[in-house]
Amino acid sequence: MTRKGDEIFRYLLEQIMPPVLIVHGVGAGKKVAAILGIDLPKTPQNADEVFEIQTDRHLIIPIPSLSPPAFNLWSACSTELIDRVAAHVKDKLSRPL
Repeated sequence: MTRKGDEIFRYLLEQIMPPVLIVHGVGAGKKVAAILGIDLPKTPQNADEVFEIQTDRHLIIPIPSLSPPAFNLWSACSTELIDRVAAHVKDKLSRPL
């Protein structure tokens, strides 16, 4: 992200305050981690893993890149992983605060 992109991202986080952020790709993960001042968990390597970090405002879930060529490395299990992440988010959001 550019400096302006960082500013826009920060503004959206503060104004919209999304309860969940799904961050795809290592580069995006590093950028989000730097902006929020956190260490992100590793990106899952298979569909059986969903990693998360809970901050005071957001549940953050890293996933592998959705863009080729990196996506090609995990595309065989992408549907299963995305379904698992969606179920995980649904479970987290359905719990009382």
